[in-house]
Amino acid sequence: MGADLYIKKLERDKQYTGFRTSVDLGYFRDAYNNSDLLWQYDLSWWDDIMHRFTTDGDMSVEQAKTLLAELEKREPVFKKNMDDLLASKNRVWDYETDYKTKEVTLKPDPNLTPKKRMKWVKEYQDYSKVFKAFLKRAIDLDSPIDCSL
Repeated sequence: MGADLYIKKLERDKQYTGFRTSVDLGYFRDAYNNSDLLWQYDLSWWDDIMHRFTTDGDMSVEQAKTLLAELEKREPVFKKNMDDLLASKNRVWDYETDYKTKEVTLKPDPNLTPKKRMKWVKEYQDYSKVFKAFLKRAIDLDSPIDCSL
């Protein structure tokens, strides 16, 4: 599962690329797992973004502008989360929550070597640029974004 976003003014039948994001074709995907980009901004598709959609599941151009501005404002949060990922204390990767007691415990992911952590940081940074470019493309085209969560 994940968030699938399509720029409405572009040809929908060409947009889906097998979950590969393509700004040129107007498709962006963010998976609901540890790779979720928005979590690194301390945002959630369900809690923070979904309320921005119209009743038919679109994000207006104005809402896309608002989201882009929010991402820019949260760059320090994103950077801290990237630094924490390198330091084995990232809120997504390295903490466990006991859902009965709600207690949160630092438990660094043993599968993430320093080299893998560096790779994830690079991927998050690149994907962040792609997402911002996607939002800017929709804004430049004055096109709503069809969102499937």
